[in-house]
Amino acid sequence: MLTEVVDDLASLFVFEKEGAFQKIIHSLKYSGVQALGIEIGRRLGINLFEQGIRADALVPIPLHKRKLRERGYNQSELIARGCSLTMGIPVRTDLVFRGKFTQTQTMFSLEERKKNMENAFVCRSSDVKGKVVILIDDVITTGSTIASCAEVLKRAGALRIIAASAALAE
Repeated sequence: MLTEVVDDLASLFVFEKEGAFQKIIHSLKYSGVQALGIEIGRRLGINLFEQGIRADALVPIPLHKRKLRERGYNQSELIARGCSLTMGIPVRTDLVFRGKFTQTQTMFSLEERKKNMENAFVCRSSDVKGKVVILIDDVITTGSTIASCAEVLKRAGALRIIAASAALAE
């Protein structure tokens, strides 16, 4: 599913339940330690640059406006902003939005995750046509969220989608 719409994948860490990185990501998402997002993004950007990955835009996975209001910030956008500092690629939060409120996926099976993410994203700009996009998320677990977002970008004409995350679940 992920490989059908994503052309490349890069991640900094392996995400293990109860592991050290889980504590870091929980501090970022639930304790308001926003500086972690920027620093993780800087390191991810260096990693991507060293791999020779180049793109036209960094697109953070958008949060639904309700979730954004609750949290006050989008952790994926913070990571994207850190990447932008080291890669010199613009962060584009105007290309995709989350039109459907989705439940947290932590307790869902793979099939439930796919169903939960169906039609969750909308591409609202033709600016992606012919462009290489790095889609940024905090943790990629099953790839359902990334795949759903990448699909709308591909349909809008994106040339290549590179999925990049702070961590990839084992």
